[in-house]
Amino acid sequence: MMTFFGRTALVGLILPFWIGTAELRADVWGVGLGGQAWEEPAQTMAGVVVGEGQVLGPASFSLDQNITQFIVWGVGAPSSFIAEGNGRVWNNSARGIEGSEVLVDGDGATSTENSFKEVGVNQRGRIFFLDLGASFPVSQVVFYPREGEDEFVAGYEISLNDGRTFDANDSPVYEAVRQVTINRDPRVDVRFPTQLVRFIQLRVLSPSPFELAEIEVHGEGFVPRGLYETQLIQFAQPVNYGALTFRAHRVSLSEGGESSADADEQVRVIVQMRNGVDETPLDYYQIADVETQSEVLVSKEEYEELPLVLKGSIRPDATHWSSWTEPLIADSSGTYSIPLDLPGPRDFFQVRLRFEGNTSASMQIDSLAIVHTPPLAALALSEVALLDDPFPAGGRASVPAGRDTVFTYDIKADLGEGTGFDGVRISTLIRPEFLKLEMGHELEEIQPDSVHVDDTGLRVYFPSRRISTGEDVRLRITFRSQALLFSTQFIGQLLDTTGSLPQRIAEGDATREVGTDSQEVIFLASGESVLQSFAVSPPAITPNGDGINDSSVFSFVLIHLVQPAAAELLVYDLSGRLIKNVLSDALTAGRYTQWHWDGTNNAGDLVPPGTYIARASIEAAADEVNRMRLIHVAY
Repeated sequence: MMTFFGRTALVGLILPFWIGTAELRADVWGVGLGGQAWEEPAQTMAGVVVGEGQVLGPASFSLDQNITQFIVWGVGAPSSFIAEGNGRVWNNSARGIEGSEVLVDGDGATSTENSFKEVGVNQRGRIFFLDLGASFPVSQVVFYPREGEDEFVAGYEISLNDGRTFDANDSPVYEAVRQVTINRDPRVDVRFPTQLVRFIQLRVLSPSPFELAEIEVHGEGFVPRGLYETQLIQFAQPVNYGALTFRAHRVSLSEGGESSADADEQVRVIVQMRNGVDETPLDYYQIADVETQSEVLVSKEEYEELPLVLKGSIRPDATHWSSWTEPLIADSSGTYSIPLDLPGPRDFFQVRLRFEGNTSASMQIDSLAIVHTPPLAALALSEVALLDDPFPAGGRASVPAGRDTVFTYDIKADLGEGTGFDGVRISTLIRPEFLKLEMGHELEEIQPDSVHVDDTGLRVYFPSRRISTGEDVRLRITFRSQALLFSTQFIGQLLDTTGSLPQRIAEGDATREVGTDSQEVIFLASGESVLQSFAVSPPAITPNGDGINDSSVFSFVLIHLVQPAAAELLVYDLSGRLIKNVLSDALTAGRYTQWHWDGTNNAGDLVPPGTYIARASIEAAADEVNRMRLIHVAY
């Protein structure tokens, strides 16, 4: 873990979604060009290197380079053979891992010395393992003793694994590329067609004493898959997280070295981040009863001291750490930026970059920055309930799917050393209706300075009543909306119009007058059709250009749809002939009112007067749902 003390900077980012026209004054944590070196906060650099100009990307090699010298090595077998990470070197001798690091230190004058020269000891069956940490393009393995040493490996087998082939126990499945039972050359040079290699196994086939000074690995091209992961980084105090920005470049190998990659090369880098409140994102469990395998939570230190038989599961700590953010994927040169929807304020964070490409092309990143500001409040909690049912059975607000409902959204804030706030945002799946704002221990309705409502939610601003101090500040926002998913989350944020980032509100016990302790609303019952409230308005149109009833608006509500589903709005005549394709797209849950029919066919000509059929169609996972309405056309 490393501690970071930020510097204040005026960040030239446009963040109207958060703070309107205010200028954002924030701190920036940066790594790469213009920031700290990539190596400084790194925990894992598997298959990646830092090049000229602080460019981070998959390593690329020529045949004269020893790949082992570009890897961060640890001694001993990895805890997981599947997970990629730093390099590991070990052997199967009785001494275990002792002395293994000399095999990859790049110094031909250091060696295993007398470790494998004991008189009367049969050395056949000694095995040396190299885990490169990631899959590298390899075509040559070389090993040798110190110069002038006459006791060397007199029989050997070299086996390889590509880092993708494992047995039922998740151990590498090796394939031999060279076996020599009688070797008379101290320096062994094994060459083979270029292939991806992560694990290398050198098995000794001779009983004779020997020593090893170095195992070299050579190849040519980019590492197709690389991983960069920071340590758990700690700010001096909890912060709110704004945007993550980085600059990426596509590159390929050419005769003269690296150059810009062709557009058709399939390469990308995947960037993710998470944050937390303590020094470990994992929960460790001890087996409390061997017979029932019941487990109890223990500290990491306690877990590491347990005998193997009592070591239980290790799970993500979802209480104190967020999950990794949705992947931000860069597959072309440019600058990428994404708002960070992370809990806050929190002081710990971690960044992960996954590089994917091939041996001839890859992505590189020259800089990465995270914008953050001090907390608006030390703690903010909220809970949502139905206005007429503040203490629902089961502890969750339950509503009919897709029906207008009046909700209360209670907030309790403890300012602590926070800078204060003067607005609240509540996210919804459809355009809500603001009803009122109340403040104080004894709730009193006040008139907000402004309210902004759109299809993503509502923002209520009250700078004239800015909240800057207090340990138990209470607010309530009442609004009308609909639940469109079986589990709908009304996520809230504290806002600051003076120039700080928003702060996500945690769910919890905000008031004794409501009993949900949650931001979640669920359906009263499942099984409703995904397509609700299909309507045509007006049902009769006169498309003569006079501006009165020239077109008809199609409106409908989709529920349950977490993933996009194929949707169509079509107009037919009474014989069933298709007249107009109004919509053909993929839609998710929401209320839709933006499509209309102006009485024309697909060629743009006005249709004859008469009666027509409007059909809405949704192709959901289970089946296709259709709804039809009549439209009358007159002139």
